[in-house]
Amino acid sequence: MDQRARRGEGIRLLCQVDAGLLEHREHELVAQSADAVRSPGPARDLRIVGHARATPTQREIDVVSAALDAIKAEHGYRRLHFFGYAEGGHTAAALLAQRTDVGCAVLASALVSVRSRLAELGRREDVTGNKDPLDPVALTGKIVKRPDLRIFVVTDPDDVVISARSQTHYFRSLAAAGLSAHQVFVQAPDPYAHELFAAGRMITARCAQGATADAIVAAHQNKLPATPPDADDRPLHSAQTLRAPVVVSEAACKALPKAAWLRVEGSGYCVRYWMSTAGGTKGEALAFIHGDLLSGEVGQSVLNRGAALVTAGRMQRDAHA
Repeated sequence: MDQRARRGEGIRLLCQVDAGLLEHREHELVAQSADAVRSPGPARDLRIVGHARATPTQREIDVVSAALDAIKAEHGYRRLHFFGYAEGGHTAAALLAQRTDVGCAVLASALVSVRSRLAELGRREDVTGNKDPLDPVALTGKIVKRPDLRIFVVTDPDDVVISARSQTHYFRSLAAAGLSAHQVFVQAPDPYAHELFAAGRMITARCAQGATADAIVAAHQNKLPATPPDADDRPLHSAQTLRAPVVVSEAACKALPKAAWLRVEGSGYCVRYWMSTAGGTKGEALAFIHGDLLSGEVGQSVLNRGAALVTAGRMQRDAHA
């Protein structure tokens, strides 16, 4: 190794925080060589792997931060670049609030707004019962504004695993804090519109190479939504749905994006529907009919949890999936 590389000059450490950062009370660090970031001197890719049964705690975030400090000291690195994917994006985002040595941070399909995502699922706690999980969106005000820090939130608008709405909520919070943040809408290759690992890694490399934000967006954005993911999207059904008739005029029905006005036995009905953009044959269609709205509780006329939470936007995302 030449003296320039030994001193860490021009060397960039790409820290990739994978989904499921730490297993309960266990973690491992696996370092591997990679050439994803081409800069003067050798590039290194630090992969932090594991599987989580819960949202990482502050202590676990501190363990990762201490590990990064140790690796920097060992190899003479001066700056880090983060790539966080899915739940791993939670850890990468949390680290931003306590480190000032990060250049690029790319959060792809990331769990960065925990409470809003739990609310979408009708839950108040994570899978372990924790009602006060560490939430990156609440930490954006603690991220130090620096000219060399650039944050990219990489999102598929139809993500049904970690909603685009929750990811956009985090992006808005970054922007409100005056940080250099960019949201890139990219089409994921899987049926759940979630697996943006490859795109996120490539964006991280381009950012670390010094590409401008405009160039990165132009090169990778291919699924800009017509409606922002955080647009008003209220539940389709109210508590009164099962107790009182829903009255919709013919004009109001026809004004909806996808709806059919029907007359059956002399009465008018408005039927809403959502269409997939999946392939198939032009002359055939698969019609999926949802189940009952009722909860099934004996003697109770209340909506089941799914019916109480479903929105028009979620119906459309599910149709795409």
